[in-house]
Amino acid sequence: MREASTSDQASQTAGHCSFVAGPFHPAPIVASLLQAGRIEWEAGDRDEARTIFAAAVAVDRSPLAHYLFAEFLVEVDDLTHALNHLHGGWENAKRIGSADWRATCCHAIADLHHLRGEGHLADRFRQRAITAEMDAAEVQLAELPPPTSWLCDRAVSAADWNDMPMAERWLTRAIRTISVDRPADSAVVLVNLGVVALHRGLWAKGLRHFQSAFRKFHEAEDLSGVARVVENIGHLLSTRCQYPKAATCFRRAMALFQQLGASDSAARCRRFLQEANRINHVQHGDPQWN
Repeated sequence: MREASTSDQASQTAGHCSFVAGPFHPAPIVASLLQAGRIEWEAGDRDEARTIFAAAVAVDRSPLAHYLFAEFLVEVDDLTHALNHLHGGWENAKRIGSADWRATCCHAIADLHHLRGEGHLADRFRQRAITAEMDAAEVQLAELPPPTSWLCDRAVSAADWNDMPMAERWLTRAIRTISVDRPADSAVVLVNLGVVALHRGLWAKGLRHFQSAFRKFHEAEDLSGVARVVENIGHLLSTRCQYPKAATCFRRAMALFQQLGASDSAARCRRFLQEANRINHVQHGDPQWN
């Protein structure tokens, strides 16, 4: 086995992994073993690297050694043992109370299940990863509010996995980080909250968010934002089969987009207007004898 030289190398390994380790750092012996394992790995001696990584796991009570061993095992196509070690890292993360590490391990587990074609398990662990990220954000919010864009990105991630309650929680926290002198930014988040509410079947709540967003965009003199909100209200009303009111919204949104020179958006609203009028005519038109 090649000698893993100095404490500087150990520090380098710890520093290299700090973005996932958070406040939990490996013991010096663990860092030295991990550095040695990486040296053997890069030198092509996979058997020696496996032995050293296993030794690191045996003495590490944090998730780090499990995680890096799993990384090595994926590289050598041993996905079954890689999953075992990621689960070990996840258990250690729960034991030491690190939400960041829980998220990291669960995302990695989800990725491996996806690679193995196990979609239901991938979805399950992706949801657990998002929940862990939410727990980590609770701590961050108590100390220093994270950037609004970061919170909104988390909401998009949750929505992509169809976890609308979680998306709503992220967006609710995002809007609290926006100062009162940024009404347009608040309006964007309110629109997204309205969309999430519609996905959850909460029509009245969605409408309230859209109306609040309308007022914010109007305050900011953002006509494009106003048009988008009015169009969204039209979709909400169409969903509730209120086609005459929906047509009025689409007509107003189309006019605003035309005023702004947004021809594609105006054409889109025209199509929605025609469809709302067509359905309304079918439902309420005057039937004629043949």
